[in-house]
Amino acid sequence: MLHAARIRKLYLYRAGISKAEIARRLKLPRTSVRRVPCHGFFPEVGRPTPYARLPKAHDELPAEYVALFNDLARASSDNTMLIPWEVWRDNFIQDAPEPGARSLWEQLSPEPNQVNLDRLDLKRFYSLAIPRSFIYCRQDKALPPGYFHPRMSSRLGNFKFLEMDGSHEVMFTRPEQLADKILEASFD
Repeated sequence: MLHAARIRKLYLYRAGISKAEIARRLKLPRTSVRRVPCHGFFPEVGRPTPYARLPKAHDELPAEYVALFNDLARASSDNTMLIPWEVWRDNFIQDAPEPGARSLWEQLSPEPNQVNLDRLDLKRFYSLAIPRSFIYCRQDKALPPGYFHPRMSSRLGNFKFLEMDGSHEVMFTRPEQLADKILEASFD
């Protein structure tokens, strides 16, 4: 459990709640919060899309992933999808020994496909004046080369760039190195 009285600074990695909201709830100054994504996914705001001005995740994914995710969701009874073992193994966690990768994949839960279809209004997110860092994993093959960096990272504006070896799932395959990078990312 976090004890707000003991926290001086908070560095967030893959947090689903807004950083400003976390700072408010913990009664921290907003300047104490730093965004540190690793292979972050940041849809482009303001780019015209065929259907609306607000982007959705599917607007940014390769066509074969969009088709795969939609096919998997249609085949399910609840519009969810689970990345097939072969895709997971070859593109998300190829740096793990096969038994460990298989064990992790078997623990995955199907994800709602709707999050890929919902329109995202990220103008406020991009306008936040909080420090940003970006951790790029050199062997990440979850998306084609250039997707996470520089395509997605360039949308953060001014940010501190860090690199490390590892796949998309470095939190499982290289947790110590990732922790070191998150700490390094937290300093200007």
